Amino acid sequence: RLRVHAHAAAAEVKLSGKKNDLIERIAADDAFPMTYEELTAHLDPTQYTGRSASQTAEFIESYARPVIEKYVSDNIVSELNV
Repeated sequence: RLRVHAHAAAAEVKLSGKKNDLIERIAADDAFPMTYEELTAHLDPTQYTGRSASQTAEFIESYARPVIEKYVSDNIVSELNV
């Protein structure tokens, strides 16, 4: 049923230029016992990234920033001649 809904939604987008209504189709189907709000809550990508945001910030502060500060100063001057 999911595949049928996916193909129907894709056809609406490709052939009619309409918005992708896949989530609305799934929410309206009794085979899927979830509301639209429940479905969209599961589609929030931040729920599936684990610690990546904090690990990235930690990497930048602990490793990248010291290297950048070592090689970059406020006295950088650049010139472009064409």
